[in-house]
Amino acid sequence: LGALIFMEVSRMMRRKTQAHLCKVELIGKGARITVNALLDTGNSLIEPVSGKPVCILEKSIFEGLWRTGSPEGFRVIPYHSVGKKRGILYGYLVPEIRINNNGLVKTCKNIYIGIVEGEIAQTTGYCMILNPMVLEAGQKQSG
Repeated sequence: LGALIFMEVSRMMRRKTQAHLCKVELIGKGARITVNALLDTGNSLIEPVSGKPVCILEKSIFEGLWRTGSPEGFRVIPYHSVGKKRGILYGYLVPEIRINNNGLVKTCKNIYIGIVEGEIAQTTGYCMILNPMVLEAGQKQSG
């Protein structure tokens, strides 16, 4: 019985995660990259000077956005999370991102992206965590 309950809870958790997955096109200098992202209602990370929301992205993906020049808007972003009391993320301003959430496309300008080493989620297929406040600031488009 315990194994059945565990399997059912695992299945529901996978379904819940998949329901919050979306596609995000990141537009940097000289490159565009589309990634799978998790819209995380628990991500309330903000850049402390501007108060803008911060999304999280794997470093290897972020580096592909800057074929020419280097990223602008460098920030040091303090954070705390489950399993880690305090930490610092290096963040940069990305000129534009386009979020496709079940066919609804939103364009967001000048979004801070916090960079993490390694993989964000090894088994679930996303490499970016979206801050839900980004959707509030975006412009709706059909798509």
